[in-house]
Amino acid sequence: MSDEILIQILHLLQRVHEPTLGLNNVNAAMVRTEKIDLGTAMRFSDTSTASGNRIDFPFKSLRVIDASDLDATLNIRFNYPQDKGDSMAIKKGDLKNLLIPVMNGRIECSAQSGKWMKIEFSMMDQLTGQLKLDSSGLVMIDGVSFAQSLSNVATASTGTLIIAASGDRGVVYGKNIDEVNSFWIGSLTEIAAANWDVLCEEILPGGSFTWKNTAGLYARSKVALVAKCKIFNHSRS
Repeated sequence: MSDEILIQILHLLQRVHEPTLGLNNVNAAMVRTEKIDLGTAMRFSDTSTASGNRIDFPFKSLRVIDASDLDATLNIRFNYPQDKGDSMAIKKGDLKNLLIPVMNGRIECSAQSGKWMKIEFSMMDQLTGQLKLDSSGLVMIDGVSFAQSLSNVATASTGTLIIAASGDRGVVYGKNIDEVNSFWIGSLTEIAAANWDVLCEEILPGGSFTWKNTAGLYARSKVALVAKCKIFNHSRS
């Protein structure tokens, strides 16, 4: 074997053993929280650290743990500028687990006066519920507080808002406690449609449903129901 070929093999072996994206050398904290001010427009290409668009540490997951409101939004791109692929839009309540860790993130957003977003970045996958430490160890919980209520369900095409939009949603458990009549659940658009009872999900008498979305949920019935939709609404704070 010639010296030239041997040198090429050694170079290849060196490249194989180089840490991918430098992640083997990372000693950063496993979890970091950043509050992003959205009052000023930001671009991915902004180079100044003062712009606030730079997430200069590695992470594998992110969770929007709080925001000024549900309208606050931003786009994030990973491994910038090496990777200029598609960006990801995020808003209050979002949780994103990535397939592999990334070295950094860059943020882009329009100017949103008075709006902000608090994001938790982690080097571990995050769970859709919450973890709580008690005497038996770590356990999964649906939230840290809850409210229960009985809702009416109207027959009008505007429907009844039985679960309000919330970025702080843990999970909602609902039940039809009427013994005879069904009601239907769906978005406001589906509830108002001519074939609403086909588009929407029917909840039979005694039936139940689970709602984990941050959006609001509407209900409609063919017979006016009074206090027949039972709601247990769990919140994360």
